[in-house]
Amino acid sequence: MVANGRSLQEVYAYLGQYAFTLPMVLGFFSSVLFALACGWVSAAYGRGSAISQGFVAGILAASFEVVMLLNPTSSPNPAYVVGGLLIQVFGSVAGAWVFRRTR
Repeated sequence: MVANGRSLQEVYAYLGQYAFTLPMVLGFFSSVLFALACGWVSAAYGRGSAISQGFVAGILAASFEVVMLLNPTSSPNPAYVVGGLLIQVFGSVAGAWVFRRTR
């Protein structure tokens, strides 16, 4: 974008439109790490298939996001809602998969 003649301030303003800010990026990475940890722990201590335990842990972790998204001040962007739910579920399944592969 800078090569197209825009200034650095314009580029940062453009990225800010999509909530690509440092707190959002840190929140995203912490959410992914939390989901991986949920899947790992549920696979380590749960009975049955590790992947199914990770899926259940992801659904339970996503329930917190569902409650928070029912708040009237939640994000109006549906992509954030769907992304927040999918990160928890797929991250937990990935954590359980990693646990299964390392054991």
